[in-house]
Amino acid sequence: MTLVQPESEFFDIAPVSEVESSGNIQLAQGGEQTFTVQPKLGLSAKDDPYVEELVFASDESTEASATVTASVMVKTETPKTVAATVTPEGPLSFGTLEQGYETAPDAQPVTVKNTGTEAIRIQLSVPEDYVVGEPSAEVLNPGDEAATFTVQPKTGLQAGDHSGMISVTDQNTGNTLAEVRLEFTVSEPEPDPEPEPGLSVTDSLEFGTKEEGYKELPDEQTVIVTNTGNTKIVLKQPSSNAYTIGTLSATELEAGDNATFSVQPVSGLSQGEYLEDIVIANDANVEAYVNVHFSVTKKKVDNGEKANNLTGIKKPSDIKDLPNGTQKTQKALKLPGTVKITTTKGEQKASVKWDVKGSSYDPSSAERQIFNVKGTVILPDGVKNPNKISTVIAVSITVNGYQARKPLHRTIRSQELIPMASMIPIQRLPLQQLAQGWIIQTRVKEIPDISRRAGRSQRPVPGMENLIPQHSVSASRENIL
Repeated sequence: MTLVQPESEFFDIAPVSEVESSGNIQLAQGGEQTFTVQPKLGLSAKDDPYVEELVFASDESTEASATVTASVMVKTETPKTVAATVTPEGPLSFGTLEQGYETAPDAQPVTVKNTGTEAIRIQLSVPEDYVVGEPSAEVLNPGDEAATFTVQPKTGLQAGDHSGMISVTDQNTGNTLAEVRLEFTVSEPEPDPEPEPGLSVTDSLEFGTKEEGYKELPDEQTVIVTNTGNTKIVLKQPSSNAYTIGTLSATELEAGDNATFSVQPVSGLSQGEYLEDIVIANDANVEAYVNVHFSVTKKKVDNGEKANNLTGIKKPSDIKDLPNGTQKTQKALKLPGTVKITTTKGEQKASVKWDVKGSSYDPSSAERQIFNVKGTVILPDGVKNPNKISTVIAVSITVNGYQARKPLHRTIRSQELIPMASMIPIQRLPLQQLAQGWIIQTRVKEIPDISRRAGRSQRPVPGMENLIPQHSVSASRENIL
């Protein structure tokens, strides 16, 4: 029999054996023929399958046929992608450090995630100024946990901008999948400050009074020397003839450091006042000294007379309202040269040594200043201080702030101008003046009795208000008087 070549809309059907030129296929009795069936190319994707019945029929008889159902599903092809993301997305900032830094900024982590459909093999570029760690995984398949690595600037970088970039590349394709921007700045080192040496020293030491031939020394006292500047200072050992100076606890002082030494009067001093500035010399030539005082009185001859012992010192009154700019001297500040002291023999005067230099007063300041000036009372000969009453006193001084001098004046209201015709005779008003045909009523605060001396009220005459000019006259006290 002769088989007809089947036709199909969606499938290609081809016999395995050779066919006649007409396309028909001869099939002997008991023979068989094999066909191949294949979906046609170019079928569009859709949600349901392509289904078709393929009929294999005889050319001689329509009853001799066979039917085969063929179907195929065409879906949208999922594209293959190679992609990745990094976290954080923004730049990694490592801040700013000064040139010469020894410790690098803390390392920061970066996360790489496979967001494609294909496996990726991670390869990282390394910027010159950074250290990049190995990723936690070299290969990332779709759905794998993210891989991480760390980034950190190198130490010893010079001043300037050290921004960089890390590229995340897939070794399989050579494609750059993501980039990480890095930011780090090294600043210029701060220049060394200009040397500003400075020293502060204990203000003063007071050792009181002893009588000639004293055997018990006053207690030693400690002087503190502090480096208040910004540079190293080397001290030199101080010395004195009247005082025993202890060894400096330190001679080289860095900024902020301090040193100490002890001071004590020597024994066997004769009668006199031992007032001395003990100088602490140094290599920076900074003026530094401590004022010390010790008094030795004449040995008393025991003739049965009553001892003349100090019982008290009367503090001078505070000094107030000195003019601004007063000179920084004892005389200008009106400090007394003597004070009253009380003794077992009564009241008497004693001289005072004022430490004006050591006060906080600044004569160049325009501000109001209140400050203390310390003074040491020098006991007169014959006055002893067995009870060790302090001979250091202080006076509070007030210097006023600067005030510009203003002329004394007031504005005379037009209502205070009275027509001359309404006034009493001028000879009865000797303190009033004429100005442009009007009497100026001068009610100056400094001379409140003018109206009383005038003998009558200085009000405008009723009905004359319209004659008063609508302006003001400024009069100074000098013009009025």
